[in-house]
Amino acid sequence: DKGHTEGLEPAITETLVDLIARRDPLSLRSRIELARQVASALAAAHAQGVVHGGLKAGNVGLADGQPRLLDFGSGLAMQGIAAESTRSGPVLDGIRYMAPEVLEGQPPSERSDVYAVGVLLYEVLSYERPFAAPSVAGIVKKIVNQQIRALTQIDPAFP
Repeated sequence: DKGHTEGLEPAITETLVDLIARRDPLSLRSRIELARQVASALAAAHAQGVVHGGLKAGNVGLADGQPRLLDFGSGLAMQGIAAESTRSGPVLDGIRYMAPEVLEGQPPSERSDVYAVGVLLYEVLSYERPFAAPSVAGIVKKIVNQQIRALTQIDPAFP
């Protein structure tokens, strides 16, 4: 019955992981707008005193092309795991978005959420991860010690 669905949020059909993996041919302006909307949603959460703590591409759902932040607080469970683990999969995914200070044991904060948005922006613009390695230890080392490649090194036509 159509009357039961009126007013409901549109269903999440994919995440940023999916968009990035298929190298969605969105215009540069559209990709920047998508990242701006994620940052705006995060700013609204921060204004309410809420830290996401686990922002990553898999925690940004897309409903009718509009981003929705998912899984608030997931980063709290990840705290400290980088120093203790060399596993892959979901742990490795979460580590990729952690700010250096969180990797060093500080709790997630608004500042570390903003860092994660920067990683998302880089991925949405370049379709590449800024710090890639096959293990948690390798990613942590790169995040703490290495600068990312300039977007113009990935695509010289990038403005």
